[in-house]
Amino acid sequence: MKILVFSDTHGKTDKMCEIISKRRASADLVLHLGDCFSDIAEIRNDFPDIAFLGVSGNCDYRFSEDYPQSNAVSLEGHTLFFTHGHLYQVQNSLTSLTFAASSKGADIALFGHTHIGLCTEVPFPFSTDGDDRKILICNPGSLSRPRDGSGGTYGVLEISENFRKFTITDAEKEQI
Repeated sequence: MKILVFSDTHGKTDKMCEIISKRRASADLVLHLGDCFSDIAEIRNDFPDIAFLGVSGNCDYRFSEDYPQSNAVSLEGHTLFFTHGHLYQVQNSLTSLTFAASSKGADIALFGHTHIGLCTEVPFPFSTDGDDRKILICNPGSLSRPRDGSGGTYGVLEISENFRKFTITDAEKEQI
């Protein structure tokens, strides 16, 4: 399964639409990690063959039951916990996010908010000796307001029963 992961688009949907259009043949799901969830609500009807999920962020000023502040789903033998990140102080540490993800049994945690791409693995909290499970923690960065010197980034999460891989892609350098 291939999941396109976006965050912090802040009302600018052109690049996101272009990426989804180019990757629609291989994309099973589009996930938006907030700021602004209205961006995917606006474009999802243009891609009826792709599923969309999202959460709200700190710049999403209206409430929507369709876009909670965090969510968890099970796909392809993995549990994904996804949130914008501001409620877990991700700009300072990944500890709160790690505990929240593990409380949901997640082995993958996705977040935004910092506008900087990141992918790392951390041990499950409260692991026992010999328990080598890790949580894959990833941030796709921001397409519209990157803070890492890129031309705007997004993520591609590939998962299957015993496989997980997250790739951060600079939209300005990408050739599909």
